[in-house]
Amino acid sequence: MNLSAKAPADNPFPNKRIYSFGHRNRFGLAFDPQGGGLWISENGPECNDEVNLIVAGGNYAWGQHETCAGTAPGNTNQDGPQPRLLPEVFYVSTIAPTGAEFCNGCGLAGQSGHLLFGANNDGKIRSLTLDAGRDDVASQSVAYDHPSAVISMIAAPNGQIYFSDPSGIWRLTP
Repeated sequence: MNLSAKAPADNPFPNKRIYSFGHRNRFGLAFDPQGGGLWISENGPECNDEVNLIVAGGNYAWGQHETCAGTAPGNTNQDGPQPRLLPEVFYVSTIAPTGAEFCNGCGLAGQSGHLLFGANNDGKIRSLTLDAGRDDVASQSVAYDHPSAVISMIAAPNGQIYFSDPSGIWRLTP
Protein backbone atom coordinates (compact mmCIF):
# COMPACT_ATOMS: atom_id res chain seq x y z
CA MET A 1 0.00 0.00 0.00
CA ASN A 2 1.03 3.55 -0.46
CA LEU A 3 0.40 6.32 2.08
CA SER A 4 -3.12 6.79 0.67
CA ALA A 5 -3.91 3.11 1.43
CA LYS A 6 -4.12 2.34 -2.29
CA ALA A 7 -2.20 -0.11 -4.45
CA PRO A 8 0.97 1.47 -5.87
CA ALA A 9 1.17 1.92 -9.64
CA ASP A 10 3.93 -0.71 -9.92
CA ASN A 11 2.06 -3.33 -7.87
CA PRO A 12 2.06 -6.81 -9.52
CA PHE A 13 -1.75 -6.95 -9.20
CA PRO A 14 -3.12 -3.67 -10.64
CA ASN A 15 -5.55 -1.82 -8.37
CA LYS A 16 -5.27 -4.50 -5.65
CA ARG A 17 -3.39 -4.33 -2.35
CA ILE A 18 -1.92 -7.79 -2.92
CA TYR A 19 1.81 -8.18 -3.49
CA SER A 20 2.09 -11.98 -3.18
CA PHE A 21 -0.27 -14.75 -2.12
CA GLY A 22 -0.53 -18.33 -0.88
CA HIS A 23 0.90 -17.47 2.53
CA ARG A 24 0.06 -19.22 5.76
CA ASN A 25 0.41 -17.77 9.28
CA ARG A 26 2.92 -14.93 8.84
CA PHE A 27 4.86 -13.62 11.82
CA GLY A 28 8.18 -12.02 10.99
CA LEU A 29 8.78 -9.49 8.20
CA ALA A 30 12.26 -8.10 7.62
CA PHE A 31 13.70 -6.00 4.81
CA ASP A 32 17.30 -6.84 3.92
CA PRO A 33 19.27 -3.59 4.27
CA GLN A 34 21.96 -4.95 1.91
CA GLY A 35 19.90 -6.62 -0.83
CA GLY A 36 16.54 -4.90 -0.37
CA GLY A 37 14.52 -8.13 -0.34
CA LEU A 38 11.57 -8.76 1.95
CA TRP A 39 11.90 -11.94 4.03
CA ILE A 40 9.05 -13.52 5.97
CA SER A 41 8.70 -16.29 8.55
CA GLU A 42 5.58 -18.44 8.35
CA ASN A 43 4.05 -21.13 10.55
CA GLY A 44 2.71 -24.29 8.94
CA PRO A 45 -0.01 -26.64 10.12
CA GLU A 46 1.65 -29.57 11.91
CA CYS A 47 4.67 -29.48 9.59
CA ASN A 48 6.78 -27.37 7.25
CA ASP A 49 7.31 -24.02 8.92
CA GLU A 50 8.98 -21.71 6.42
CA VAL A 51 11.18 -18.71 5.74
CA ASN A 52 10.52 -17.12 2.35
CA LEU A 53 11.98 -14.37 0.21
CA ILE A 54 8.95 -12.52 -1.14
CA VAL A 55 8.74 -12.17 -4.92
CA ALA A 56 6.36 -9.67 -6.54
CA GLY A 57 3.27 -11.58 -7.66
CA GLY A 58 4.64 -14.82 -6.20
CA ASN A 59 2.43 -17.77 -5.31
CA TYR A 60 3.66 -19.49 -2.13
CA ALA A 61 1.03 -22.17 -2.75
CA TRP A 62 -0.48 -22.62 0.70
CA GLY A 63 -4.10 -23.73 0.40
CA GLN A 64 -6.82 -26.27 0.90
CA HIS A 65 -4.75 -29.20 -0.39
CA GLU A 66 -1.97 -28.90 2.18
CA THR A 67 -1.04 -32.10 3.95
CA CYS A 68 1.82 -33.29 6.10
CA ALA A 69 1.89 -36.60 4.20
CA GLY A 70 4.27 -36.97 1.27
CA THR A 71 7.41 -35.10 0.40
CA ALA A 72 8.19 -31.81 2.14
CA PRO A 73 7.87 -28.96 1.43
CA GLY A 74 5.78 -29.57 -1.69
CA ASN A 75 3.10 -31.31 0.34
CA THR A 76 2.06 -28.00 1.92
CA ASN A 77 2.92 -25.82 -1.10
CA GLN A 78 0.70 -27.21 -3.84
CA ASP A 79 -2.21 -24.83 -4.45
CA GLY A 80 -2.88 -22.10 -6.96
CA PRO A 81 -1.35 -21.29 -10.32
CA GLN A 82 2.17 -22.14 -11.44
CA PRO A 83 4.88 -21.32 -10.71
CA ARG A 84 4.50 -22.37 -7.07
CA LEU A 85 7.33 -21.03 -4.98
CA LEU A 86 8.99 -23.24 -2.41
CA PRO A 87 10.52 -21.80 0.77
CA GLU A 88 14.15 -20.79 1.07
CA VAL A 89 14.26 -22.77 4.34
CA PHE A 90 11.69 -25.08 5.89
CA TYR A 91 11.38 -27.13 9.06
CA VAL A 92 9.45 -30.41 8.78
CA SER A 93 8.96 -30.51 12.56
CA THR A 94 7.31 -27.27 13.59
CA ILE A 95 9.40 -24.68 15.40
CA ALA A 96 6.78 -21.88 15.05
CA PRO A 97 9.04 -19.15 13.62
CA THR A 98 8.18 -15.71 14.91
CA GLY A 99 9.81 -12.28 14.65
CA ALA A 100 12.60 -11.67 12.15
CA GLU A 101 15.27 -8.99 11.87
CA PHE A 102 18.53 -8.42 10.02
CA CYS A 103 21.75 -7.87 11.93
CA ASN A 104 22.88 -4.56 10.50
CA GLY A 105 25.40 -3.15 12.97
CA CYS A 106 23.86 -5.25 15.75
CA GLY A 107 27.24 -5.89 17.40
CA LEU A 108 26.98 -9.69 17.40
CA ALA A 109 30.22 -11.31 16.23
CA GLY A 110 29.84 -13.20 12.96
CA GLN A 111 26.22 -12.12 12.46
CA SER A 112 26.57 -9.01 10.31
CA GLY A 113 24.15 -9.20 7.37
CA HIS A 114 22.46 -12.34 8.72
CA LEU A 115 18.71 -12.77 9.03
CA LEU A 116 17.81 -13.65 12.63
CA PHE A 117 14.43 -15.05 13.62
CA GLY A 118 12.95 -16.48 16.78
CA ALA A 119 10.90 -19.60 17.41
CA ASN A 120 7.98 -20.01 19.74
CA ASN A 121 8.24 -23.80 20.14
CA ASP A 122 11.91 -24.16 21.06
CA GLY A 123 13.12 -20.67 22.10
CA LYS A 124 15.99 -20.67 19.63
CA ILE A 125 17.04 -17.60 17.68
CA ARG A 126 18.27 -18.87 14.34
CA SER A 127 20.72 -17.10 12.06
CA LEU A 128 20.45 -17.44 8.29
CA THR A 129 23.51 -16.60 6.21
CA LEU A 130 22.41 -15.41 2.77
CA ASP A 131 24.29 -16.15 -0.44
CA ALA A 132 26.21 -13.47 -2.37
CA GLY A 133 23.10 -12.57 -4.40
CA ARG A 134 21.10 -12.13 -1.15
CA ASP A 135 18.32 -14.29 -2.62
CA ASP A 136 18.97 -17.69 -1.08
CA VAL A 137 20.09 -19.17 2.22
CA ALA A 138 23.69 -20.40 2.19
CA SER A 139 23.70 -21.78 5.74
CA GLN A 140 21.97 -21.60 9.08
CA SER A 141 22.88 -21.89 12.73
CA VAL A 142 21.50 -21.17 16.18
CA ALA A 143 22.65 -17.73 17.36
CA TYR A 144 21.08 -18.01 20.81
CA ASP A 145 19.16 -20.67 22.74
CA HIS A 146 16.65 -18.84 24.94
CA PRO A 147 14.96 -20.77 27.79
CA SER A 148 11.43 -19.88 26.66
CA ALA A 149 9.40 -18.97 23.58
CA VAL A 150 10.67 -16.11 21.42
CA ILE A 151 7.71 -14.02 20.29
CA SER A 152 9.01 -10.98 18.41
CA MET A 153 12.21 -9.21 17.31
CA ILE A 154 13.14 -5.66 16.39
CA ALA A 155 16.29 -3.68 15.73
CA ALA A 156 16.79 -0.41 17.55
CA PRO A 157 18.00 2.65 15.61
CA ASN A 158 21.55 1.87 16.82
CA GLY A 159 21.31 -1.64 15.30
CA GLN A 160 21.00 -3.60 18.56
CA ILE A 161 18.45 -6.40 18.39
CA TYR A 162 15.74 -6.83 20.98
CA PHE A 163 13.34 -9.75 21.32
CA SER A 164 10.43 -10.59 23.55
CA ASP A 165 9.28 -13.71 25.34
CA PRO A 166 6.16 -14.20 27.50
CA SER A 167 7.83 -12.50 30.47
CA GLY A 168 9.68 -9.53 29.04
CA ILE A 169 11.85 -7.79 26.48
CA TRP A 170 15.49 -8.78 26.08
CA ARG A 171 18.51 -7.47 24.19
CA LEU A 172 20.87 -9.77 22.29
CA THR A 173 24.41 -9.05 23.42
CA PRO A 174 27.80 -10.40 22.36
